Parts: sequence; structure tokens; C-alpha cells
Amino acid sequence: MAHFSLVYIEDGISGASDKISAKPASFIQKRDLAHPGLKCNEAKSDWEPRQIDQWLGYIINTIEMIFQVPLPRTFGK
Repeated sequence: MAHFSLVYIEDGISGASDKISAKPASFIQKRDLAHPGLKCNEAKSDWEPRQIDQWLGYIINTIEMIFQVPLPRTFGK
């Protein structure tokens, strides 16, 4: 089974063609990271497949196949 992943410093993202193959790919990646002794911060990790999420500040929408820059936050208003 092939799956794709991208890691930038300490943030990673992966993809699969459908949810049925994404779930086991997520498990394999988690296992492969733990094998050499790397420890994932489970509080910050999310291993569930999703089609819309944020990564490195960008919103990635694989339903519409677009990357978006989120609107700036307004504080104190």
C-alpha cells in the first residue's frame, strides 16, 4: 500500500485516495515514527482522516481541491 506524507520541521500531513485507505495509512505512519524511538505529542497529534483541515497556517480543502489563507484574526473587537 502506498501513501504520501510531507513533514516540515515537526508538522506532518499525509494523504490517501479515500478514507478506507487513509485510516490504515495513518496507523502505519504512527507506527513507523515510533519504531526508531520518536515520540509523538499525542495532545497535539490528530490521526483521524479528514478532507478539510489547517496545516502550517493554510486551510487545505481536498473536497474543492484548494488551499486557502485564513482571514486575519481581530483581537479585542
